[in-house]
Parts: sequence; C-alpha cells; structure tokens
Amino acid sequence: MNSTAFNALLDSFRQAANQPGLASQSLPTGRTSFCLTIQDVDVQVSHAGDAFAYVFIDTDLGAHDPYDSTLAAELAEANAWLLTHEHGAVICKRPVTRDYVIRTTLALDHAASGAALLRRLQSQADAVASIRRHLAAAPAPEIPRPMRADFA
Repeated sequence: MNSTAFNALLDSFRQAANQPGLASQSLPTGRTSFCLTIQDVDVQVSHAGDAFAYVFIDTDLGAHDPYDSTLAAELAEANAWLLTHEHGAVICKRPVTRDYVIRTTLALDHAASGAALLRRLQSQADAVASIRRHLAAAPAPEIPRPMRADFA
C-alpha cells in the first residue's frame, strides 16, 4: 500500500516539476528514492518500503568536515532556527556518507500531491541556500599557535 502511494506521489511530482523522465532507484533493502537538484542544492526524496508511511527529504548542506567545532556550533544554531518553523526540518549527519543534510519526514497520507511536495522541496532548498550563505560569510576560526619559550 505505501509503496503504491509513494509511486503515485512520484508520478504526480514528475508532472508538477515538469520532469517526466525523472527516474527513481530501488535498493535491495526496500528503499526507493529519487534525486534532483534545486537551486544548486542536491535533494534526495526516499521511501523505506512497505512498512513505512513516511517520505524522507534530505537536502545537502555541503558541510563535510565532522571535526570542525565552529561548523558544528553554526549548524546547531541553524537547527534551533529550523525547529521554530512549521516544516519540522532538522539538521543531521548521515552515518554512512558523513555529510550534513536538512531532513524532513513527511507522512505519505498528507503528501497527496506532487505540487505540494515540489513546494516543500523548494522551501527546503531555500533554507539550505540561506544556511550555506551564512556559513560562507562566517569568519574562519582562529587557530591557536603553540607557545614557545625563549631560552636566553
């Protein structure tokens, strides 16, 4: 049932986005997804098989360094900002690819139209572009230099 609903949503989305050739990929794990680029932001929409009634929308933030504490603080601040909005998006780091994405979970029952999904994707891509601009404008962290003792 849920796979049928996801396929219907994908067909509706193809029409709304005017991308009749947009292909989806099915993995042996049961996850089906399609990827596209909106405003230079990579977006993946996926559905995790018959057992789940949700669609996951992941938009790439382009932040790949998990060890940058300044970046982590900036993303935490952006996360707090996102949580004040209705769309319920959250920034997370994917364990396999180790990249940062904004993830939205959307109930399939409420995602009946491709036009509504397209609006959601465009809104999320706008948020990613805004966060990217903020991160690019932030000053680089100052790297402390080791102290050296002068021996006379």
